[in-house]
Amino acid sequence: MSKNIWIFNHHAQGSEIPGGTRHYDLAKQLVSYGHSVTIFAAGFHYTLLKETVEYDQDGKKIEDKDGVKFVWVKTYPYERNNIKRMVNILSYAWKLNFLIPKLGLDKPDIIIGSTVHPFASLVASKFAKKYKVPFVFEIRDLWPQTFIDMDLWAKDSIKSKVFKYIEKITVNRSHRVIVLSPLTIEYLAKEYNYDKDNILLLPNGINDNFIIPINQEYDNKINITYLGGIDKVHGLEFLIDLAFSLKNENIDFNIYGDGKERKNLESMTNEKKLTNIHFKGSVAKIEVPETLSKANLLFVSTSNVLYGSENKLYEYMATGKPIIVATTGEHNNPIRDIDCGVALDRANIEKASIDLINFIENNKNDFENIGKNGQNYVKENRRMSILGKKLETLCKEVVQNA
Repeated sequence: MSKNIWIFNHHAQGSEIPGGTRHYDLAKQLVSYGHSVTIFAAGFHYTLLKETVEYDQDGKKIEDKDGVKFVWVKTYPYERNNIKRMVNILSYAWKLNFLIPKLGLDKPDIIIGSTVHPFASLVASKFAKKYKVPFVFEIRDLWPQTFIDMDLWAKDSIKSKVFKYIEKITVNRSHRVIVLSPLTIEYLAKEYNYDKDNILLLPNGINDNFIIPINQEYDNKINITYLGGIDKVHGLEFLIDLAFSLKNENIDFNIYGDGKERKNLESMTNEKKLTNIHFKGSVAKIEVPETLSKANLLFVSTSNVLYGSENKLYEYMATGKPIIVATTGEHNNPIRDIDCGVALDRANIEKASIDLINFIENNKNDFENIGKNGQNYVKENRRMSILGKKLETLCKEVVQNA
């Protein structure tokens, strides 16, 4: 029996602009199974820092994308990570409170509220209570724990305590929880005594268009590419330091993407007088596979983020390129087990430089086979069709048992 599913995700989007398309991709799978899906998102883009849709006089736009209904809401704009960004976050939840009752939408059977920020899931839980339907809490980022781990927030600060309280409320209201990291399962069990049997591990995945023929060509230089967001969480200063330590003009580093740290990284590059780092700007999601296919090696970088799932890691693997991983989250580093790249030590730039050069020198004639290992892994484990079926099963179980 078909279900009417609502998803609240402030930063959800389609494939025509840069960024993550997790819920759009999962929703398309659910629609193909006969369900109805509505996604509530904001048209203001979090890295482009501009509006991407045109609203009506009520500050909304309703749009159909491949059978998935998007309700875009106009939020407060911002230019950098300051108080205006927090106003933007709050305005998403605040405006939906008043907008949704006016839309005349069919009553949902189940509501999913997803962090990046906790107010999206909090307002989702409110509407689940209003309509007396089950609420599923999806945790992509933990607030405040992620910021505490990154040494950005003090554990005993007022804002940490406020967001911890919001997290507790949202967890307690949930019928089930979806997580992207196995560490989040342990976190919920420890912090809230949450039943592990009620938690679904549903990491990020890839669409079939990312699985492309492998092409390894050299133009006298090794092309190492990073494609994704450029914010503190990605820790890309490590890449700049790595390039400076290598001092190897036979290696080009291409950085595709945008974000609040881009200017700082460009300044670092200029100060170190590095001529082999190139900032290429943002790439629409639909263009990502072709862009990645031009590289020899692909670079994954995150700072002290332990509770998320690396979206680009699996997209990288799908293109059949060897992966360079520099992350402190070991669950985001399956490189050794799959044998599809090299892991670098973020705490030791000199060792990381040596390890990277050794990997290139010892394996450059075998990059294609190494890349195939990663591609075969995502084919078997990370297709959206596989993940979409798991999400459908969860929705049916929750509604049946509510």
